[in-house]
Amino acid sequence: MTSRIVFLDFARGFSVLLVIIGHMIPMNEGFGQWIYSFHIPIFFIISGILFYQKNELKYSKKEFLIRKLKTILFPYISISLINILYSIITSIAHNNFTISTVLNELLSTLSFNGILALWFLPTLFLSETLCYLFLHYLNGRVMIISVSIILTILTSVLLAGIIDQTNGSIPSYLNQLLNIFTRALIGFIFLLFGYFLPFVFTRINISHWLLLTLGVIFLCINFILYRFNKVDLHFSIIGNPILYYTNALCGSIGVLIISYFIGGHSKIISFWGKNSLIIFSTHLNFNLIGHSNKIFSFIGIDNIILTLLTVLIIETLIILLVNKFFPFIINYYAFANLLKNRKFSS
Repeated sequence: MTSRIVFLDFARGFSVLLVIIGHMIPMNEGFGQWIYSFHIPIFFIISGILFYQKNELKYSKKEFLIRKLKTILFPYISISLINILYSIITSIAHNNFTISTVLNELLSTLSFNGILALWFLPTLFLSETLCYLFLHYLNGRVMIISVSIILTILTSVLLAGIIDQTNGSIPSYLNQLLNIFTRALIGFIFLLFGYFLPFVFTRINISHWLLLTLGVIFLCINFILYRFNKVDLHFSIIGNPILYYTNALCGSIGVLIISYFIGGHSKIISFWGKNSLIIFSTHLNFNLIGHSNKIFSFIGIDNIILTLLTVLIIETLIILLVNKFFPFIINYYAFANLLKNRKFSS
């Protein structure tokens, strides 16, 4: 795919905005509970759509793995290392530096648990790898695929229930490993849904008005049901599995359909969507929310909207700086070119 799909950029930009807000307000009530009902699943669904659009199955297993190592794990490792360096500097500045904290963050990175919001990247890597292998070996076998999806959903529900029931009763590292696998399995389910979504919409003749109406209906279903379930995919907390998957799919489809109609009218949100990796990786891990809060607390103002706007301004500046001067931080090919140029210059 040579050109970007504008509405997906918008949907991703809107969703990463919700991620920031979700980290600023209580997650288990009101607006926060609504955000958590779908704000992470939609990223997996979008990845599934792009998986289909880019025809990832055309690559051999080795080619696919190398591509994902470069596009997902490279920025994960590089940003994690910068995050660890940031933690060291800030802890020294606050006189609370300990080697154990650094070791824990290194272990969290290497184990794919991830530091704070960075958990999403290794989960995406595992989910996309599962998706590739699943579709590669079962391509065209409709019945087997259908049964396998159902079994996968049931397995994710079972594992999430085990994590909930055994929390604190088994060694923490086992619980952590189980959590890493479970959220990757859940992400895989949403990836598959996103992968098959274009099949549906390219094979049915539906008017724009009916499509828009469906989008509103899906969002209304999500608005009605979200309050009855409390979730957090980071820790594989899905609550009622029927409500979880219903809310996640309805909210995600609703946002995607609405984005299809209005996505071309907001360049700034689409800009954030194109650079959602940077926003996702920095707003929480580098405490931009906390720093923005301190700015207004210093002058006696406590306003969540002003804090959010400040975070978005800072994020926009970071995106511009990274893209212009430091693309090698998140882009493997820019990093490789940097090494190549230095080698030749020396």
